[in-house]
Amino acid sequence: MSIHIEPDQILVKMPSLRAVKSFVAAAKYQNFTRAAESLCVTQAAISRQIRELEAALGVELFIRSGRTVELTRAGSMFYDAAYLSFVNIAQAAQRIQNTQKQKKELRVCCSPAFSALWLSKYLGEFLTDNPDINVSVVTTSNLLNVGPVEPGATPDIFISKINDPREDYTAIPIFHDIVYPVCSPAYLEKHPEVAKLKNLPDTSLLNLTPYGRSQVAEHVDWDVWLRTYGFEIDLNQQAH
Repeated sequence: MSIHIEPDQILVKMPSLRAVKSFVAAAKYQNFTRAAESLCVTQAAISRQIRELEAALGVELFIRSGRTVELTRAGSMFYDAAYLSFVNIAQAAQRIQNTQKQKKELRVCCSPAFSALWLSKYLGEFLTDNPDINVSVVTTSNLLNVGPVEPGATPDIFISKINDPREDYTAIPIFHDIVYPVCSPAYLEKHPEVAKLKNLPDTSLLNLTPYGRSQVAEHVDWDVWLRTYGFEIDLNQQAH
């Protein structure tokens, strides 16, 4: 008598891993030919796999222009998730292959944005340079209240903008934000006076403070930024 097992919905809905692998390579090099060379396949195979993946997802992942390709917004989102997933799979495979060799464990906790936009770019290189270290990355948007990753497993490193170090941790500055005003080329052409700092308080300024942005990083507030250069501004008079 056979036992009926319901289909695993996650596995059933998963796109082809071969196609995802081709996509990650193409997204990394922004070039189908280089992606093909890195995976030791033909450029036609890469193109076919990516077309199948786009068809399965129902969206375009690349903007194609001649020989160059650029990720769409959907492509960027999928690449961030897919690349980190492959890093985790490769890391797990390496742990299995080296079961006889004891490795050091490093647990890193950071925000999803930091993981996707910065850490993912350097994690592969770090693992290559440090084959004796296993890295576990935990992402959370609530770094203030995050606890142990699992019972008995507390992150070794927290990466955040919180200046006050938590108990039993030492705070080490990594880098600082570089903050400066920007505008579109069209706006600058119509308002060349904004090129001079002294004219900024009298122009139209985008103010994110009402949306809570200044609570995350006060130094991006116009009032605070301009005061550092000796200018006063009343944001209540700014309607932008």
